[in-house]
Amino acid sequence: YHVLLINLLVSMLGSSLVVLDMSSIDKDPDINQHKEWRLVGRVSKLWLYPVKSCAPLSLTEAGTSNAGLQLLHSHLLLRDRSFMIVNDTAKATMVTGRMCPQSVLITPVLEENGDLALTFPGKTNCRVTLEQQSTTLRAVKVWSDDVSGVDCGDEVATWLGDVLRRPVRLLYHQKQTSDRILAQYHTVALPRLLPHQDGALYADRMSFMMLCEESVTELQQQVGKPLTPLQFRPNILVTSGDSGNVAGLRGFQEDKWQRIKVGDTVQFRNISPCTRCSFTCVCPETGTADADGEPLKTLKKTRYSDDFKAPLFGINLGLDIPGTIRTNDPVYAWC
Repeated sequence: YHVLLINLLVSMLGSSLVVLDMSSIDKDPDINQHKEWRLVGRVSKLWLYPVKSCAPLSLTEAGTSNAGLQLLHSHLLLRDRSFMIVNDTAKATMVTGRMCPQSVLITPVLEENGDLALTFPGKTNCRVTLEQQSTTLRAVKVWSDDVSGVDCGDEVATWLGDVLRRPVRLLYHQKQTSDRILAQYHTVALPRLLPHQDGALYADRMSFMMLCEESVTELQQQVGKPLTPLQFRPNILVTSGDSGNVAGLRGFQEDKWQRIKVGDTVQFRNISPCTRCSFTCVCPETGTADADGEPLKTLKKTRYSDDFKAPLFGINLGLDIPGTIRTNDPVYAWC
């Protein structure tokens, strides 16, 4: 079998040598079936982001599908990034936290009847009424990928426009699965990518992103100021703390996990590292960007990849075996 070797940036920060090595990703996804699962940690947080670029729901359990995390025991088909804010223009370009950092303060809540509402400091809650959706699909894009959605009505559009200080509409991805067909990333071959299966709904690229708390801790030490995992917007946060006999995780160790199992059933493929942008500089507690451009400035020094044209932090996953994930579930990996 041909083994793809991607030699990513080797850089020095102080006395720490940071090596991004993806040589363990094999062209044949099943080449390592003889490997045994190794306990690497446990799930510490599950975050489902109903609206792209807004705050997440913190869950104790979630379903999984090719579209991403999904809310269980609800009459709503509520999945990760199944809503997206777009400009109220003919092109309906997406509105993200890069251009409107205050969007991270828009917080989803589940009402007693199970409906979704949005909150923002100083404003009355706004209920997202799916019954008011248009029946006409609206064609939009997530970067270069064609996607579509139905309009959620004037009430929530006006509410969001007041918050974001621009005319916007809210779209909902009413289809069960994504129509996106993912291409290879720039010049980097992604041997574990299944282009017709791994497309997310409105997330930038993949349906699942995993990150280790220990990676955030190490980056925080490099940056020299407090960071929170939510700045990097993972779906699944992993820690080695209180994980039984598992050895302590080191920062960025998730880079080398080829396949991941959560609990007894759910299995993922490590498709690619997660590329990072200025959204990482937005504080999820204040909705403001860091004046020094951190942590992106440090990531560009220590984690930049010429192949991906961006710094890398966390891993994008494709789903192989669906099921339910819960906080405190053990996490296993092939390394």
